[in-house]
Parts: sequence; structure tokens; C-alpha cells
Amino acid sequence: MSSEKNTCSGCNQEKECNNLLEAKSFKKFTEHRYLQPAFNIVLMLVFVHILYSGLTGGNDVRFLPDGNFATIMVWDVWHPLLAFSILVFGRLWCFMCPLGAISDMFRNTGLNLKYPKKYRNLWGAVILFIFISATSKHFFRFEQNPFATAMMLVSFIILLVIMSLVYEKRTFCRYICPTGIILAVFSMVSGTELRAKSGKICTEHPEKECLTGNSKGSGCPMYEFPQTMERNSFCIFCTECIKTCSKNNIRISRRKFGTDIINLKKPHLDEVFFIHSIIVILLFKIGMERSAFRYTVIDLVHSVGIDRDIMAFLLFTGFSIVGIGLMYVLSRPFIQGKYAGHKKDYLRHSYALIPLGLGIYLAENLFKAIHGIFYLISETGQLFNIGFLTSFQPAIPYDTINMFQTGFIIAGFIASLLFAFKMKNNSSMSENTYIKLLPLAVVSFIYALIALRILTLDILSY
Repeated sequence: MSSEKNTCSGCNQEKECNNLLEAKSFKKFTEHRYLQPAFNIVLMLVFVHILYSGLTGGNDVRFLPDGNFATIMVWDVWHPLLAFSILVFGRLWCFMCPLGAISDMFRNTGLNLKYPKKYRNLWGAVILFIFISATSKHFFRFEQNPFATAMMLVSFIILLVIMSLVYEKRTFCRYICPTGIILAVFSMVSGTELRAKSGKICTEHPEKECLTGNSKGSGCPMYEFPQTMERNSFCIFCTECIKTCSKNNIRISRRKFGTDIINLKKPHLDEVFFIHSIIVILLFKIGMERSAFRYTVIDLVHSVGIDRDIMAFLLFTGFSIVGIGLMYVLSRPFIQGKYAGHKKDYLRHSYALIPLGLGIYLAENLFKAIHGIFYLISETGQLFNIGFLTSFQPAIPYDTINMFQTGFIIAGFIASLLFAFKMKNNSSMSENTYIKLLPLAVVSFIYALIALRILTLDILSY
């Protein structure tokens, strides 16, 4: 698609929107009624195989010389692929997610109630994410226990079906799914967006087909309204609004990375807490693969005398509070007195930590991604009896992997600082108050320094 300037249908001003839907073949592709079901069916088959492998795979992968399809696909293939796909595709995974497909199947068969307003936040997803992270290595051992991995997925299905029978739309996906909150936050960095071309056309069109649906498709399952949508967090590119909009007023465009962060207007405490939480949790996960860090944490747990699984949850939650608290304490001098009207700036600035968090997320998943790719290649070789693929396990020097991990973190740190300075230009701060960015700079530097220090430690040998 050419990048020259063009005027989208209905736009009041010329702008470089790079609307991919201007290509008729692509638009026709997105409007095909069987597009989403086709992806859902394929991934549902994989999902069923994951459940079967997990339920029949025992409780410890150490006794399975070739690994287990469930644990490898969930923790070494699917999860790392999410991390590396967010930059380009945002929350596209939810478009093809098998759990989302199950939700759609039950969505219109129950009470179809509106989700209570007081629960329309992400705290449920935050708590579930911390719980799974804290118990994945020990208590439930999701990453080592195929049966536990399968039961975790089964639990999600049960909760999802119950919520789909009671509430309208994809309530579980929007407010509860722990993977959904990862994608919601990190997709703000993505270089692709779906939006309405013209707010005026939406205003003058009384039939809000993107919300209510019509014969060509259903209303948005994620409670989004393209006319007022300002960020990627909850758009899953399901293309229902493209199918239903009779005014052809939807666009899918390339854009500068981090646009949602730079233009952020309203911060949310649940998202801010999660941004600090995921950085803290990922640092712990990277650290626990290093001998010195691991043994220090083990000694701490033994000295406190609290069960290690409870301790993991307390540590993750506690250090998340410390992170957001440090940001607030450092910000206090800049949100008092004549700056009293800018108390939300320190919350807004926490969103600038998202690129650093994404860099740490990529670093933490790099080992798993490499292992998962090698596993898929080997499994493909066995499936099609291709000899050289069956034993495909090339050696990659640890120093090379460590170099890439370091690069991800440094790139994320630099991007966080750049986004913070750009956010300043879109905030209520005056031209001479760059110093208000100092708390963000200090906190991001501390996180990055800890991450880089951990990477210098010797890797744990099993």
C-alpha cells in the first residue's frame, strides 16, 4: 500500500492515514463472513490437542524426555509469540483466540445482562495475572506440570462460559482474562490501529451498526465504539465494525509506535499498577534463572518462614506497590502547590514505562521462543518424516542470546524516555516543566539498571 498522502472517505482534512482498507482486496478479505471462524476452527483443533496432551501428560515434564505438547505450546510457543507479535499486530491474537470463540458461542444464549459498572475495570485481570505468575513455578507448577496447565485452561473455560451465559459480549475477555490485560497494555505501542475515519459521519448517522450489528455482522464484542475509540487496548481487530458499517467509515492504518501512549488522556490506576507489576514479575522471572539471584530469594523465603508460594504472591504484589509508590513519592514535589492541578500526571507518566516493560517481556521470553521454535520444527519433521528437521536443535551461544536480551531492555528504556518527553507536549504542563519528568526517568532507570544487572549474573545450571 502506498504511503502517499490521501484523503479518506468523509475526512475533513487531508492526513497520511495509510488506510489498508483502501485496497479493495484487503477490505474484501476482512469482510468475509468466514474469516474469523476459519482461524477459530484451526486454533480450536490445536487447543483441543493441548488439553488432551495436558490431561494425559502426567504432572512433571522431567519424566518426559521429549517434553509435552501442552506445556511447550502454552509456555514456549504461544506466550512468546504473543510477546513478539504485539509490536506489529497489537491485540490481534484475541481475534483468533479459541477461548474468545467459545465465548461467542454462548454469548447470546443466556441472560445477556450488562456487566455491573463498578466492576468495569481490570483489577480482576491484574489479580489473576499475579496469582498465575506466583504459582506457575511451584504451587501449581503450570510450566512443569502438563495436567496443571490443562486444568488452568479448563478453569478459564468454565469461568468464561458462566460469564458468557450471564453477561453480554466478551465480558471475560475485556475484564478478567490475564492474557487480555497483557495485550491491552502492550498494544498501546503497536504500529497498527483501527479507528473511525470521521467522527462527523458517525455523529450524523443515527444507526450505530458497529454497536448494534446488522445482517452482515454483530456489534463490537469488546464494548468499543470506533467514533470515540482513542487507543488500541480493547480492539481485537475482529472486523465486525468493518462488516456492519454502511458508511464505509472504518480504517485500519499504520502509525508511529507508541501513539496511544503519547496521546493518552485519561490514566487508570488498575493499568498503572499492572505496568509496574509486570515489570517486577518479569524481573523476578529473569532473575530466578540466575544462580545468585535465585539463592538470595530462597534464603529470604527461608529466613521469613512463610510458604514459598504465598511468599511469591506477597513479593510480586509488594514490589509492585513499591514501584508505583516510588513513582508517587518522587512525583509529590511536582504535584503540589502551583502544580496541584496536575496530580494525574504521575499516573500518565507511568504509561511511558510500557516500552521498557515490553523490552523486559521480550527479553524474558527469548529463551522460550527459541526453544519453542526448535520444538515446532522438530515436530513438523516427525509429522512429515523429514529427517534433518526431526533432529533440528542448533546450538545458539548463550552470550548471543544475552546480547539480544540486553538490547531489548536498553531499547525499551530509551523508548520510554522518548515517549515521556513526547507525552509532555500533550499534557497540561508548561514549557518549562520538563523537570516533572524526573520521577519517571528515575524509576525507569532503576528498573532498567536492575534488569541489566540481573543479566550479568551467571545462568542457572540444571
